[in-house]
Amino acid sequence: MAELTYTLGEHPQIKELLSVLEQNNLQKQKEEVQALVGYMDSLEGKLAQMMEEMKEMRLEVGKLHDKGIRARCAQLVTATEGKIQQTRTMVFTAKANLISSAGRMVQTFRGKGRSALRQAVQALRIPAVLSRMERGFSHAGRAMEQCAGKLDVIRAELHQAGSHMKSAGRALVGKEVQQAQELEADKG
Repeated sequence: MAELTYTLGEHPQIKELLSVLEQNNLQKQKEEVQALVGYMDSLEGKLAQMMEEMKEMRLEVGKLHDKGIRARCAQLVTATEGKIQQTRTMVFTAKANLISSAGRMVQTFRGKGRSALRQAVQALRIPAVLSRMERGFSHAGRAMEQCAGKLDVIRAELHQAGSHMKSAGRALVGKEVQQAQELEADKG
């Protein structure tokens, strides 16, 4: 478990595999491995950032006064966090598999030579792996977008309700009713 704390591009087994590929003039295979490594490293960073944003959203949801709305928003945030966690698990598993495969490929090369290394890299089917990961992320992304859309509708409705309450209060005390202010995306 401790070995997975490296970014994938810094992992010793990945570095060794890339070095062996370069030394054996297997440029195409090296580029495929680098593409997969870069993609997975960037995904890890984005998913960590998304989880931080979800923590902030959960804090904001906790500030809602209406318990029913707060509960529904909390459900949506929890569902979104679940999708993000599911995606993180997919990336973690793919990362662990790639690291162990890299070690096996280098051992295969040492035992059987360059052609065995080429076949081992091709056996990874990196383009197919990237495609499968993209489909999984696309599905999770659509589910998260639906949750975000629902939260956005709730936010807009709460903003309108707040404006109406302010207008009603102003009317009660005999002041002029003001137009509702534009909803600012970075607030509440």
